[in-house]
Amino acid sequence: MNCVKSVRFAVVVINDKPDRYFSLLGAFDREIPYHPPGGHLLSHLLFADDTLLFLKANVHNCHNITRILHDFYHASGQQVSLEKSSVYFSSNTSDLIPSSLSGILHMPIVTDPGKYLGLPTIWGQAKKDALGFVKDKIQLKAARETLIKVVALAVPTYLMNIFLFPNSLCKEINSILANF
Repeated sequence: MNCVKSVRFAVVVINDKPDRYFSLLGAFDREIPYHPPGGHLLSHLLFADDTLLFLKANVHNCHNITRILHDFYHASGQQVSLEKSSVYFSSNTSDLIPSSLSGILHMPIVTDPGKYLGLPTIWGQAKKDALGFVKDKIQLKAARETLIKVVALAVPTYLMNIFLFPNSLCKEINSILANF
């Protein structure tokens, strides 16, 4: 954890001098304590190598993000895959802005940013619909458990038709099946 906690980033803002440092750690959702003079606060979600950045849709912010990604590449040797990256604009963004900003970032525009860590990135009013995948996963697991039990029960069926199993063995088999 010390290695992870000790990671620090600097954003170059004026005359190529670092302004402030900030640290990023784990899966969390909060504002980075970085606010350049006259600039906008940068918000984010970060987990391992997946990152969501939230910025005001303007040319200045897109150029800054491009520069930060470029500096990150030169400092670390790790390049962000722009083909796997995308940009999403809120519905209140003017129709003329997305294409120019997407060009600056060299990232395709998406109408649905999909999921982040298994959760939808866009939440509407219908939370029940958005969280329906939880019920689907439970049903899938229940279906698998039923299948496992059916297959497991088929194993002793023929022998039970021929031999009378001792109660202790039946209890052990039931116990095994209950633990699935």
